[in-house]
Amino acid sequence: MNRIEFREIDKVKDWQNFVQSFDFYTFLQSWQWGEFQELSGEKIWRFGGYLDNRLLLTCLVIKVKARRGTFLLCPHGPLFKDDKLIKPLTDFLASLADQEKANFIRLSTAMLSTKQNAKKLESLGYRFAPMHVHTETTWLLDVSKDQQTLLAEMRKTARQMIKRAEKEGVEVVKDNSETGIEKFIAMHKKHALEAGYEAFSAKFIKNLFEAFDQNSISLKFANYQGQTEAASVIIFYGKQAVYYLAATDTKHSKFSPSYLLQWQSILEAKSKGCKVYNFWGVSPDDNPKHPIQGVSAFKRGFGGYQLDLLHAYDYPINGKYRLNWLIETLRRIKRKYYFIKPEF
Repeated sequence: MNRIEFREIDKVKDWQNFVQSFDFYTFLQSWQWGEFQELSGEKIWRFGGYLDNRLLLTCLVIKVKARRGTFLLCPHGPLFKDDKLIKPLTDFLASLADQEKANFIRLSTAMLSTKQNAKKLESLGYRFAPMHVHTETTWLLDVSKDQQTLLAEMRKTARQMIKRAEKEGVEVVKDNSETGIEKFIAMHKKHALEAGYEAFSAKFIKNLFEAFDQNSISLKFANYQGQTEAASVIIFYGKQAVYYLAATDTKHSKFSPSYLLQWQSILEAKSKGCKVYNFWGVSPDDNPKHPIQGVSAFKRGFGGYQLDLLHAYDYPINGKYRLNWLIETLRRIKRKYYFIKPEF
């Protein structure tokens, strides 16, 4: 292969057209996600890999500074037309990491979880990361189907919950206003405390709504008898809608308004011309002890199929990587997460 030239892309259209030319991609490689990172104070690069001035690869790179170490992160990327491009990209990023005093490179790729892909990265010096960054086992729904088919392919419980919520008069309201955002922040924080997970900061959530325009993000609430019981944030990118954030405050045990809220989000995705509704992260299996098994069962109840992306891989730059590996390994054990590695 001839020498690949890597340079930054500064035209939004060129970037978006290339990313959305793939069968699978997520908003984590969108132009807007780069803007979101900049709003959050992170340093980013949008690199393109060119051969004879033809774009063959894109890679959004984020410099992450953490107490455990500094690293370069590529979320759900790189996206490439030929996997032979990974080697020159790695060499290029290793040089950048050295300049930026980063301890390692982390690829949280959109590659499928296969033995071939794992071997490819490991042959280049990458090692299995101790912790994930973004969703790797995801649940997808083909929303190009008609409404009746979608309802028929759900679990009976999900279908009944939707009908019950409609009968009870649950109202689903979209509200991207500042008031709505503040309301969601409060709900999200309260739900995180009750459920025992770490909430996103108010700044994180506000930056999302600044980076993604009104047509690309949707905040909805499910109200019942004058009280808000569920909320969700959906991000639209290309032909995909992603169920990204949620919060619940259920006060009635007989049924959950969350099912109708989810159904209305699916219908919104259809109305925008989306082909895929991405429920985002689910547990890799049906182990009842997995930390997110409960919400995973909820998502799977709407029908669809599982897509397993390759677990994150790290490329160490210097010896300081070992400290990061130890800290993240201990965190993973404490949180009871585990990953299924392709068998060789």
